[in-house]
Amino acid sequence: MAKNKWKKLIEGLGYSFKKEIFKIAFINLVTIASLLLLNIFVKEIVLLVLSILSTLLINYLLFSFYNGKKEQMEKMHGEELIALLSYLRTFIDNHNNIYQSFQKLVDFASPWMKEKIGEFLLDVDSDKSVKPFIDFAANFSSSISKNLMLSIYQMIDQGENSSQLSQFTFLFQNISNNYNSELRSKKQKSLGQMAVYPLVGAGAIVLVLSFSIISVVGDMVNVL
Repeated sequence: MAKNKWKKLIEGLGYSFKKEIFKIAFINLVTIASLLLLNIFVKEIVLLVLSILSTLLINYLLFSFYNGKKEQMEKMHGEELIALLSYLRTFIDNHNNIYQSFQKLVDFASPWMKEKIGEFLLDVDSDKSVKPFIDFAANFSSSISKNLMLSIYQMIDQGENSSQLSQFTFLFQNISNNYNSELRSKKQKSLGQMAVYPLVGAGAIVLVLSFSIISVVGDMVNVL
């Protein structure tokens, strides 16, 4: 299960799962081999502890890289959706229906978004229910995408009149503001987490120094 999760994550970012796993295994092998050799020549318990901590830290950074890339990509997709839906309103104002407006969005979309819009339009051709709209919204991590797509579906279901368009515009503006607030909140949270790293580093240094002092004191006692 965990393997499938990581495979889906890595391949979703455009990387080869086998190549990335080989790279991680190779880095671990080189790191462990180097630290073992160092411990053979310098027989200090502090180095053994440091070796374990270093290996754990390297693996944490390696796997955090993929999660970080995923969050960055999801953020970009969300921002693109908000930008494209602002064009959608303009197309509707120019007397295009919802389907035609989404077709026109393709010209302004990234390759990833073009693919998702294409799938959405094909689904709409075969299914006139709300499901294609929900499925399209599922491509985005933010819950606001579902609210926007449901609002667009209601415009079709109840008629693309000026009242529905005004309602969509009002909802879109509120959701856009909420989305920007959400991004600021996530950024502040991220900065708060980064502030913890120096404390963790300081704790690791204190731990290493403690082992060093104990080792030195032990050697002095043995000499005496």
